[in-house]
Amino acid sequence: MFAKARRLDPDSAMIQILQGALMELIGKPEESIATYRQLLASPHLPPSIAARASNNLAAVLIGRKETDEARTLIESAVAELGPHPTLLDTQSLVWLARGDTTRAIGNLKEAILAPSATTYLHMAVAAHEARMASECRAALINAESKGLRKERLNADDRDRLVALDKALSEQIDR
Repeated sequence: MFAKARRLDPDSAMIQILQGALMELIGKPEESIATYRQLLASPHLPPSIAARASNNLAAVLIGRKETDEARTLIESAVAELGPHPTLLDTQSLVWLARGDTTRAIGNLKEAILAPSATTYLHMAVAAHEARMASECRAALINAESKGLRKERLNADDRDRLVALDKALSEQIDR
């Protein structure tokens, strides 16, 4: 489908953004990374599209433990587009990966102004790591009320959910 779309409109940056997102969703992160890198290498890429691709690439790189590059990418995206909730959510994952739960929670509190199931999931993970049990459970309940479904998550978020569920169940078993 994407090959046909790219033949019809070879210069479409949005097709590449969507292709990268799909590759990530279906569990092909290396293809997703390659797609975003190819897009970001385009010489006449509008800054707003570059920021979006940088955000998406940063999110994939966090799962690969490439937090330094992810941080650089998300900071450039925030500098271009401002503190958009989607960017703040990605930035919070960088802070979590670097062990800074305070900054992560700060970003997530702003990101939740435009709530989504995954943003609440990320808040639950951050709250758990910060040892804020009631906030963790509240965020997880909110994620579920927003339609959190394991099958709709990318691989990294599925892993986060599984780890969080395991940690919470171990606390209950004590």
